[in-house]
Amino acid sequence: MSFILVEREKRPIKLRRKKVIPSTISVLNRDTLVDGEYIGVRSHQRVNLLNHGGSLLAAPEFRDAYYISNMIPATLDEGAAQIENDEVFVDEKKLSKVKRYSFENYIFTDVWKDTFNSFWVPCSFSVQNHRIGSGWLKVSTKEIILLEGSIPRQSNNILVNFLLSLWDTKNEVMLDNLKEIGF
Repeated sequence: MSFILVEREKRPIKLRRKKVIPSTISVLNRDTLVDGEYIGVRSHQRVNLLNHGGSLLAAPEFRDAYYISNMIPATLDEGAAQIENDEVFVDEKKLSKVKRYSFENYIFTDVWKDTFNSFWVPCSFSVQNHRIGSGWLKVSTKEIILLEGSIPRQSNNILVNFLLSLWDTKNEVMLDNLKEIGF
């Protein structure tokens, strides 16, 4: 149960006598995400996910990017008003298991559009056919977020499989020269 805050309204709105923040989030799995309290990995701020689900309307050139990044609308409590976009939120018990890596090079083995580069794309990560975890990939910043796993030090290459695919293809990317970086 985790998500990345993609964007949020700058100011709270009133909804049923409560101040809330309408937001857009990227999730690994829509079915396992539950409403409740989450903690920001970078900020260590607590936020309540009050509601999530539905769909987003995107311009035609971004429809595939919205789909592959598994973005959904969400309602957060007003504590989210000061949190920066791209914050990763997890259950407090999993906070210490989240890692961030940078990479130098990448090779796509199938279909990829440049419009995907600036989106967080949910993925699973493997080293030598051994799955090491899941998380997100963002090509424009050359970074990955890995939940509940770690990349072995001797690994130079990592295979990334997108959790959602387009056009019934197997979307993969090879990354190399990874190094762990802090939040």
